[in-house]
Amino acid sequence: MTIDTLSIARDLKAAQLPAGQAEAIASAIGHVLSDSMATKADLSLMRSDLSGRIEQVRLDLGSRIEQVRSDLDGRIEQVRLSLEGKIERLRTEIEQVRTEIERSRNQLLVGLVGTQIALAGIIIAVIKL
Repeated sequence: MTIDTLSIARDLKAAQLPAGQAEAIASAIGHVLSDSMATKADLSLMRSDLSGRIEQVRLDLGSRIEQVRSDLDGRIEQVRLSLEGKIERLRTEIEQVRTEIERSRNQLLVGLVGTQIALAGIIIAVIKL
């Protein structure tokens, strides 16, 4: 944006300001505005700088996301292996319980058969009396 200091000076002269004052005020306004306004080149440089920074942040975030993903995959694998180990121990314990139940059942059957044979012997003995 260009600043028309000549136009400003004319407007000030038209407002009854002396020519020297009008030109000094117009010149001061021109300097202040031109010093504080960004040019297209300034904006282009800023846009380029921001684009570079945004790209760097994007790359950093991508890297951090990949690191978190890798950490999570590792932890998930540890949990999976731990659970597999616990499941295998439970299967072993269940098999041991089944074996113990089978052994107890067989002992009960032997005991029942022995008891029935003894009862049969007692009944036969009572009948012979």
